[in-house]
Amino acid sequence: MTKYIFPLTLMLAINSAISPETATIQGRVMDLQRQPLPYANVLIEKLGLGTVGNGEGYFKLEKVPLGTQTITVSSLGYKSQKVTLTISEKEIEGVNFRLKEETKELEEVVVRGKSDASELRESAQAVTVVTTETVKLQTADLGEIMAKTEGVSVQRGGGLGSGARFALGGLSGDQIRFFYNGVPLDFSPYAFGLANVPVNAIERVEVYKGVVPIQFGADALGGAVNLVPPQTNKKIGGSVSYQTGSFGTHRATANLEHYNEDSGFFASFGGFYDYTDNNYQIDVAVPNERGQLQQFEVERFHDAYRAFGANFALGLRNKKWAKELSLEGYYGDYDNEIQNSQAPGLINEPQLGINNAVAGSPFGEVVFTSFSTGANLHYTLEPGDKWTIDLRGGYNYNERESLDVSNNLYNWFGEVVRVQNQPGEFGLADNLITKSENVFARQQTTFYINDRHSLNLSLAPTYGLRTADDLLVDGPFDPALDEGRLFDF
Repeated sequence: MTKYIFPLTLMLAINSAISPETATIQGRVMDLQRQPLPYANVLIEKLGLGTVGNGEGYFKLEKVPLGTQTITVSSLGYKSQKVTLTISEKEIEGVNFRLKEETKELEEVVVRGKSDASELRESAQAVTVVTTETVKLQTADLGEIMAKTEGVSVQRGGGLGSGARFALGGLSGDQIRFFYNGVPLDFSPYAFGLANVPVNAIERVEVYKGVVPIQFGADALGGAVNLVPPQTNKKIGGSVSYQTGSFGTHRATANLEHYNEDSGFFASFGGFYDYTDNNYQIDVAVPNERGQLQQFEVERFHDAYRAFGANFALGLRNKKWAKELSLEGYYGDYDNEIQNSQAPGLINEPQLGINNAVAGSPFGEVVFTSFSTGANLHYTLEPGDKWTIDLRGGYNYNERESLDVSNNLYNWFGEVVRVQNQPGEFGLADNLITKSENVFARQQTTFYINDRHSLNLSLAPTYGLRTADDLLVDGPFDPALDEGRLFDF
């Protein structure tokens, strides 16, 4: 037995020399307020031994050789700390580190740039800016969006395509001016109604309350509304949208754009198409067989609306001789079936079981149509650091036709109840075509005194020629043929 004892003892001694004793160090990393610093680094650099603390700042460093060791602790945003420990035990707990926050002074950083909407909101002008970025995914038109704006009232006579009354601060009609990208709304594809403009075709709406700003070159007591289309600033971009809804409603818009930063050339195209049957249910008061009024719920049968339009723009930007030179062309076409008078009135006779029912007779064949086309030219230059000259001009031709030549009279069930000897559902037969030609020019010169003050000079002459033709009147004795001219400076 004795001969086996020595080799075994020698082997144990060799193992002891090869595998020295190690220790485990546990602790926590905190800041000076004793708040934990999550995921701090704990490292013994000379051994290449380290660990990362948990989310509460606790760490566990294993297999640390006994003896004197230097531990480095670091965390993002705090000064690193080095501590020298003499390790003589296999388990060491409660080794806490408190790091001081590291502050560094940076050179001044200036961030410039605000959106046009933000600059307008922060300006001294009495303006409300309505952006359409968040509402483009909704099945709403511009009339619905504007109706939710403070101080704005939009009253509509029906569904899509119906007439609308726009009021700003209690004022309406000619007391308010409407613009499209800074030019009168008549010189745009949306010349026949602000409320029915597709939201996807507009980037933002600027509502000016009170005096109209001088840059629009117009005078109005109630204020102004400016529709701003998407700006062309992408190399290649665009958007397409399609919406469908109740009562046979379909709305589609498309926008394409291109901009070459090197040459300054840009081009854009936009188009829209709207259609609806507007065949929703309404309450009407209709005489029964004995001639007494009775309330019925019926479907509107002659109130369809169709509209489409397109516009393009092309030009150059950021040239020595021009900040911008652009040409825009547009076309818009509208067809509107008329169901009844714009103010048919309501009947409220509870004793007869009639509660706010539409009175009067419907129309079955009355139609209004219109189209508008034209072009605008825009030129802006900066002859000096303190000068800006902006020139705009445009030509527009629009034509409207009212057609009421039917001998048939309809009831609210869409049935012909009588054939008249004389045509005309409104009253007298009507087939009137109204033609208008308009030219406008606007010059604005701005001198910047400093960053906060400037002087502006604006001139905005306009000329309009209006004539008409009643196709039911033969010969030269047609009062509608008289020309009307208007020059405003």
